[in-house]
Amino acid sequence: MNIENNEITLTALQRAKKKYYEKIKSNPDYIQQRNKNSNNYYHSKLKMNPDFKKMQSDKKRLYYMNKKTEILLEISV
Repeated sequence: MNIENNEITLTALQRAKKKYYEKIKSNPDYIQQRNKNSNNYYHSKLKMNPDFKKMQSDKKRLYYMNKKTEILLEISV
C-alpha cells in the first residue's frame, strides 16, 4: 500500500482481496448465514451476561446523549 499525494494505491493482492470480499458480502446466502450466526452467538453467550447488558445500556445512553439536539438547563432553587 503506497500513499502518494494523499491517495492510497493498493497492491494487486490487496485489490483482489477487496474485490473478493465485496463480492462475498453482497451474496444473500452469506448475509443470511452471517445473521443466523450472530443471532445464535448473542442468544448463547451474551443475552444473559450482566456485564454485556450493562455495556449495551451504557452505549445506548451515550449514543442518545450525543444525538440530543436540545441541551437542558439545570436550574437549582
